[in-house]
Amino acid sequence: KERRAVVRGYRELLHGINGSHFLTFMPGRFVRPETLAENINKFCCRLERKALGRNWHKTADDRLRLIGFLESPDITPHYHALANMPAITAAAMREWADEIWRLLMPSGKLDTPGIKNEAIVISYITKDLHHKSAAEHVVIYAPILKN
Repeated sequence: KERRAVVRGYRELLHGINGSHFLTFMPGRFVRPETLAENINKFCCRLERKALGRNWHKTADDRLRLIGFLESPDITPHYHALANMPAITAAAMREWADEIWRLLMPSGKLDTPGIKNEAIVISYITKDLHHKSAAEHVVIYAPILKN
């Protein structure tokens, strides 16, 4: 019951961000989930810098929001994520995403399929949340103002 409540809560949170992009972050080799999560955070920071310039971190307006979930942690760890991406960041994503991810994970791949049905995407990316430690490996990227 407790895990079902966690899954339900994350699915409600995902519906609330109005996802515009579905992303799959693959490292291309085995890495610890913590390392992969750290690189996803770095990816988001670098993408926002490309989109918003060097002072990207000083504004909360029109910022990227992303929630990602680990899948296959013991075999081929990768994250599926749903993001709400402003138009300026989406443009930077089209131009820079593959290069940024390759710099962070040289053997990795970033997959960015479109979203035809948000409910199906949300169900898909949260499918492994029922596993025991899955909720410990959620990536949440949201603006935090730094002066």
